[in-house]
Amino acid sequence: MIRYYIKTSRDSKLREIKNIVRGCWIYIVNPEKKEIDKMVKKLGVSRDFITDPLDENERSRIEVDGDNIFIVFRIPHYVNKKILTMPLGIIITKSYFVTVSINKNVILDDFLKEKVKGFYTTKKTRFLLQIFARVNKYYISYLHEVERMVKDIEKGLAYSFKNEKIISLLELEKILVYFNTSVISNGNVMERIFRGNIIRLYEEDQDLLEDIIIENKQAIEMINIYTNILTSSMDAYASIIS
Repeated sequence: MIRYYIKTSRDSKLREIKNIVRGCWIYIVNPEKKEIDKMVKKLGVSRDFITDPLDENERSRIEVDGDNIFIVFRIPHYVNKKILTMPLGIIITKSYFVTVSINKNVILDDFLKEKVKGFYTTKKTRFLLQIFARVNKYYISYLHEVERMVKDIEKGLAYSFKNEKIISLLELEKILVYFNTSVISNGNVMERIFRGNIIRLYEEDQDLLEDIIIENKQAIEMINIYTNILTSSMDAYASIIS
């Protein structure tokens, strides 16, 4: 699926449009081969820029190819009552802002539903930083959800030890491992943008990115704290059972 959207500083709302125009957001989700072919030709980018984010195991990174910038970010994803992570591809060209993902996700849904203040498709750098900020927001939100789930399971274990509850704790431990890897690799991408000359950053963009990097580090801290708590709990239950 491919959709085109635009919102300039003169627009009060995000508009879906039929054709690609300068300054638009090209929204790609689980594209077919013919759609990929069309975008590669239209954008003049490497085919990998569109196909790599469709690999669920793709890691966060940033590449520069001429005037085109390609970023893969790992984002939190809630599906079938499970908290997972998935790649989100972002392509920034001179004329367009492109997102590529295998599934729809809450991060981009917030932009489609205009929940993000000061969002314009024509302000590509700001759009990118707003996505970064939204990713941090949802990681932290899901971490609080993990904390709540751990407490609920522990309450149940206080009355009886059941294998399914121990398995649930192990599943949450696995989620934290995935989160840790994803958030750290996302932070590396942010740091590279902040330190380098990959993307032109105005002073207010630098300030915003600096705040986003701090939030990313706070998320890493939270993951470490919850992991330590969960590990201690698992060790305690193991010693009681044995």
